[in-house]
Amino acid sequence: MTRLVFVELLKLRKRWMLWILLGVLIAFLALLQFGTYFGYRTVENETRGQIPPTEREGGLREMRQALTLPRSMEFSFEMAQGVGGILLVILAASVFGAEYSWGTVRSTLIRGVNRTDYLTAKLIAVLLLALAGLVVAFFVGIVLALITTAMLGDSVDWSFLSGLFFPRLLAMFGRTWFVVAIPTFLAVMVSVLTRSSAFGIGIGIAYAILEAIVVGILGNISGWGEAVRLYTIGYNTTAVMTWNSLTGEPFNMGFHMGGDFPEMVNFWKAWGLLVGYGAFFLLLTYYVFRRRDISAS
Repeated sequence: MTRLVFVELLKLRKRWMLWILLGVLIAFLALLQFGTYFGYRTVENETRGQIPPTEREGGLREMRQALTLPRSMEFSFEMAQGVGGILLVILAASVFGAEYSWGTVRSTLIRGVNRTDYLTAKLIAVLLLALAGLVVAFFVGIVLALITTAMLGDSVDWSFLSGLFFPRLLAMFGRTWFVVAIPTFLAVMVSVLTRSSAFGIGIGIAYAILEAIVVGILGNISGWGEAVRLYTIGYNTTAVMTWNSLTGEPFNMGFHMGGDFPEMVNFWKAWGLLVGYGAFFLLLTYYVFRRRDISAS
C-alpha cells in the first residue's frame, strides 16, 4: 500500500495541474487579503454620515481582525476551505477520471494490483496533498497578514503564541482537512460512477453552488424548510468551520463569505452528519469500483 501511495504522489508531482492549482490557491489568498485591506481603507475613508456609526465601527473592527494576527489565521483557513475545496474537487476528479480516459486503470489492475488498494492509494495521495495545501495556505496567510499589518501601521503582538494556541491551531487544521474531504469524496464517487473527470468536476462544483441556493431558499421557509437546511452538507460544513477559533471566541464566517452563518451548534452533531455523507460516498465508490468490469478505454 505504501508503495502505491508513493507512486500516486510521484505521478501527481509530475502533473502540471497540481502546480497550477497551487498557484491559483496562493493567488486567491493574496487577492482576498489585499481586497479586504482596500475594503477597509474604503470604509475608513467614508464620511461618518454615509454609514451608520455602529455598522461602520463594527465593520472596521472585523476587517482589521481579518488583516492582522492572530485572527487573520482563521481567515486563511476559511479561504483555504472555500477556494481550496473547489480546487481539490478539480484535482481529485482529474486523478480518478483521467485514468479511465487514458486506459491506465485496466493496465494497472491486470498486473495484479488489488482494486481496493488501488483506490485507497489514490484517496490517500489526494488527502495528503490536501493537507499539504492547507499547510501552504497557512504560511502564505501569515506572510500576507504581516504585510497588511505593516500597511496598517500596526505591530504584531506575539503573546498569542502562548497558552492554548498550538492545540487550537492543530484542531483548526484537523477540522478544515476533514470538511474539504467531503466534497472531494463526492467528486471521486461521481468520477468513478461516470468514468469521467469532467462529470466529477462539474457535479462536484455545481452541487456546492446549487446547495447554497437551495439552502438560502429553505432558510426562508419556516418549519420543514428550516429542518431540511440543518442536514445539508454546506450548512454543517460552515457549522464545523465556525469552531475554528484561536481566541476561544466564535469566528464570524458570515462577514467574509457574505451570508448567514450557523450559530455555535453542537460540533459533534455537525461532524456526525458529515461523516455519514462521507461514508456513503466512499462505500458507493468502493462497491461500484470493485464490481465493475474495467474496459480497455
